[in-house]
Amino acid sequence: MIHTGILRRVLLGAVLAAAAAVADPAGELPTVTVEGRHPVIEHRAATWVTRLLAPQSTLESLSRWAAPICPLVGGLSREAGEYVLGRLTHQMQNVGAAVAGEHCDVNLFVIATPQPEAFLRAWRRKDPRLYGDGYEPRIKRFLADGRPVKVWRNVTHESPGAADSAQDIPAAGLGGNYGGARATQSYIASRLTFTEVRTYASVIAVVDPRALNGLSLSALADYIVFTTLAEVDPDVHIDGAPSILSLFSHGHYDPSAPTELTEWDVAFLRGLYHTDPRTTLQRVDIARNMAGQLNGASGSP
Repeated sequence: MIHTGILRRVLLGAVLAAAAAVADPAGELPTVTVEGRHPVIEHRAATWVTRLLAPQSTLESLSRWAAPICPLVGGLSREAGEYVLGRLTHQMQNVGAAVAGEHCDVNLFVIATPQPEAFLRAWRRKDPRLYGDGYEPRIKRFLADGRPVKVWRNVTHESPGAADSAQDIPAAGLGGNYGGARATQSYIASRLTFTEVRTYASVIAVVDPRALNGLSLSALADYIVFTTLAEVDPDVHIDGAPSILSLFSHGHYDPSAPTELTEWDVAFLRGLYHTDPRTTLQRVDIARNMAGQLNGASGSP
């Protein structure tokens, strides 16, 4: 006498085998791909993005380079300068930022000087437009900032997908008082898309070598990469998510901090430079991009 439980398993096996044979006459089972998500990493990535980008308004696009980057390194020995320049170029290309070729017009200045404020004041006397349209109180705060590495970003605006910008406002019907100013005409009416995006015209990174305390050139270069590619809070702290930014957290060198771009840093920068800057949801897209990279790096499902 056949036990009822055994009979049921035999019948179920026969039914499944018959169904598989109908679906695949060759008797091979179809390949099924299961994609999983890691909600913990996604949440951490979203928190990371929110805190890092806190200095930037959600009413504007995120700042980043659009034109190829042409770096210049000054104030170091020739050997050290060439090393830092090479490291900058390699790391920037690694995260998807475009780097210009030789004989380009410099738009990223990395200057090492033991007297940052005096140097910057002298530079401005020779170039009154050094800080672009920066407000005087902000310029004064930058000059007085005693961080070992401080960054000034001159931001301009571009209008991808919009009509050509008018260089003569009266032609746009706004009156003679605004002659020579810039107007942008766009035929896109969407709350999900920015009419203009923020891009860097030039960036200045000033390094005070007195405060580096024997820090390696590679660590210095990686810190500069992060802070010149993205407009972020240099004092941000996120538990459990290591970053090169903690190298100078709160303005002081921390020897226990990472000495190279971490996988979180790289994931963030790649997200910034591989997502659409026109979308108002770019922060969300960056976090999703990060989570996908970090899941793959950690082998998480």
